[in-house]
Amino acid sequence: MVQSGRSKRIDNRVAELGKNYEVYAWRSGTGRFAVVFKDITDRKCAESLNEALNSVNQIVHSSLDFDEIMQKIVLESSRAIGSETAAISLRKGEKWIVSYKAGFSDNVIGEQMNDEEEQHAVLAIKTKKPVIIDDAFNDERVNIEHMRNGVFVPSWLFLYASGMKL
Repeated sequence: MVQSGRSKRIDNRVAELGKNYEVYAWRSGTGRFAVVFKDITDRKCAESLNEALNSVNQIVHSSLDFDEIMQKIVLESSRAIGSETAAISLRKGEKWIVSYKAGFSDNVIGEQMNDEEEQHAVLAIKTKKPVIIDDAFNDERVNIEHMRNGVFVPSWLFLYASGMKL
């Protein structure tokens, strides 16, 4: 670049920092160059989430049956947020039943929990708003004993339930 005189722009992921940078370099004089670093981590995250939403939208509008759609959604959602595990529990009667999973062993399907064990789900239903949990072991809206004793160790959870009554 110093010799050619051509400016160069690249996106660079710095894994150690968990950041993405846009790097722009140009020749600023004979035998010299200048570099500008711009943190684009938020933009990259937004792009990734947008791609995931588009993917989920395509899945929902596909010709797959309901169970295939839900399984693909939990897989894509888990990938989009960078979570090793994810599960969707559906309310059946008085219980929450794990119905779809990503990253868990197959034996988690069918696991049953009560409202006390799924406090975050109950909150979503009562408030009709998303519940976002970054740290399941330190969030008072999560039954921590249930998380520690069970197979569920989410690092992030998004749950929205509408039209459901407890």
